[in-house]
Amino acid sequence: MPVVRMRIIPVVVLSNNDGCAVARSDEAKSLGVRMGQPFFQFRHLQEDASLVALSANFGLYGDMSDRFMSLAAGLGPEQEVYSIDETFISLAGVPGGLFAWSRAVRSRILQWLQHALLRRYRLHQDPGQVRQPRRQVGRAQARQLPR
Repeated sequence: MPVVRMRIIPVVVLSNNDGCAVARSDEAKSLGVRMGQPFFQFRHLQEDASLVALSANFGLYGDMSDRFMSLAAGLGPEQEVYSIDETFISLAGVPGGLFAWSRAVRSRILQWLQHALLRRYRLHQDPGQVRQPRRQVGRAQARQLPR
C-alpha cells in the first residue's frame, strides 16, 4: 500500500462551520496562518499558495482516536490516555532495543491507520456500499510487530 505524503502541502483544518483554523501543518504556519485565525483572512492562500483548507470531521477524528488508543494499548504493559489525541505507553520490560521497537511501532500504526482512512474514504466515495463493521485489534495482535 503506498504511503500518502502530505508534508509539502500547506494544510489547515477548520473549526465548526469552517470559521477558523484549529490545526495547521508546518507549511501553513510558514505562510503565516495563525491558530484560531478566521478563515476569511487567509482564504486567498488557497489560490496564492495552494493551501488546502479542510472542514473538521469530528466523527472521523473520534473514530481514528479510538482506533489509535486501542492499538497503542497493546504496544506496552501500561497505557495512560492523556487526551483524545495523546497517550503514553510504558516500555518497561519491552525486549530488544527501544529504537528498533519504536520504529516498528511507528510503521505498524501508520499502516493500520492509513488502511482505515483509505477504506473509509473509499466507502464514502461510493454511496452504494454498505459500511463494514469496525474490527478491533487485540493486545496479542498489536504486539506482533515487524522485525
